[in-house]
Formats: sequence, structure tokens, C-alpha cells
Amino acid sequence: MDANQTLCSDRATAVARTLDAAKLPNQKVQAVYLGQTDRFGSKFPERNQLSEIWQIRPRK
Repeated sequence: MDANQTLCSDRATAVARTLDAAKLPNQKVQAVYLGQTDRFGSKFPERNQLSEIWQIRPRK
């Protein structure tokens, strides 16, 4: 894993740990590294350093 991938993976893990500490007992938290993105443009790569949080609800 290169340095940027390690940084991104560590960031996702840190966010997951924070959420895990605040979640309800029946909720699950998992860190997933999705890789680099240019979602907010490539001119300012620091703007692309993000974490997404998804809430997945079971089907009823």
C-alpha cells in the first residue's frame, strides 16, 4: 500500500472508531477505503480528502 492509500485507510478507520464509540448497541460500524477521488476537482486535491458515512437500514 502506498503512503496515500495508508493515510486514507487510517482516516476511514479513525472515523469508524469515533462512530463506533457513539453508536447504539444494535448498530454496526465498518470502515471501507474506497480510494482516491477527484469528486471536488483535481486542482485542489486536499478537498478530496473525505469520509462518507452511510446508514444501511434492514428491509422491512
